[in-house]
Amino acid sequence: MSLEVKNLRFMYKHKTVLDNVSFFAKKGELVALLGVNGAGKTTLLKCLCGILKPSGDILFNKKAINKMPSKEIAKIVSYFAQSPKNIDINVFESVLLSRKPYIKKFFSARDYAIAQSIINTLNLNHLALKKFTAISGGEAQKVRIAQLLAQESKILLIDEPLNNLDLKNQIEVMQLLKTLVSQKKLIAIMALHDINMALNYADRLLFLKDAKLLDFCSLDELNAKIISDVYGIELDILNQNGKKLCVPNY
Repeated sequence: MSLEVKNLRFMYKHKTVLDNVSFFAKKGELVALLGVNGAGKTTLLKCLCGILKPSGDILFNKKAINKMPSKEIAKIVSYFAQSPKNIDINVFESVLLSRKPYIKKFFSARDYAIAQSIINTLNLNHLALKKFTAISGGEAQKVRIAQLLAQESKILLIDEPLNNLDLKNQIEVMQLLKTLVSQKKLIAIMALHDINMALNYADRLLFLKDAKLLDFCSLDELNAKIISDVYGIELDILNQNGKKLCVPNY
């Protein structure tokens, strides 16, 4: 299973936001999408899931996703938006609604069973009948992961899942996503601001700068120059207990 992006380009009016972006990801990989604000991270995710219509090719197992109807795209790709709409329904209903790409007229017994199974797997039973708008930020992020899984897609596009979470919840969300991607052999592309979270949980790093892909590398290939070029600051990369850590060089 693979995702291949070739020569992706997107413009807002007369401004180029993505220019000739190409990369390849395979099953079981969590790719961290990194760059400063305005680098094009959210735009790239929206292009990959069909919200925006770029030029270039987006291939899943060598089939062009961007040539498919939106309902078929939703069976392959699910999108975790940075600022989701708050809907006044309970958690179980919000997970069940993620089955929409498969629904013809009514929810089936299978739809209900999948929603319940995912809620069980993520230990969300205590929240199932609570209103989505009444749960905490950390709980809401876990419910949104349940929604992604209910869609049964193979590619997860996740935009800033750690927003407004304390450190404990950030770690729990990242551990959960890492485990699910690995166990279910999914492909995840996740926009993050925290480079140290990326170094702890990602398999590969995709850096955007000035609308272009500056680098796409493994953790072993990462060097301080890449980070300096992307963020415009000097950082050292330290090795701590077998993991990499970025710290300011001053």
